[in-house]
Amino acid sequence: MKTHANTLRHASRPLAAAAAAAAAAAASGLAKLRAALRSLFARIARRCRQVRAQAEIDGLDDDALRDIGMHRSEAASYWAESERLVEQTRMRLLQRMHASP
Repeated sequence: MKTHANTLRHASRPLAAAAAAAAAAAASGLAKLRAALRSLFARIARRCRQVRAQAEIDGLDDDALRDIGMHRSEAASYWAESERLVEQTRMRLLQRMHASP
C-alpha cells in the first residue's frame, strides 16, 4: 500500500505543476486583458476631453480668441500641451521673449 500511495503522490506532482502553470498563464492573460482595457478606456476618455475642448473653442468667436491670444487653428496644439502629450513649448517661448533684451 505504501508504494501505491508513493506512486500516486509522485504522479500528482506533474499535474499540480501543470495546473499551477495554467493558473499562472490565465492570470497573466487576465492581467494583459485588464491592461489593454485600461489603455482603451484611457484613450476614449482622452478623446472625449479633446472633443469637449474643441467644442468650447468652436463656441468662442474670433474676437474672444484674439483676446486670449489664441487662433482657432491652434486649438489642437493647446489641447495636446494641456494633456502633456507633447512638450510644452509656449511657456518656454514666452519666457525667452521676456528674457530677451
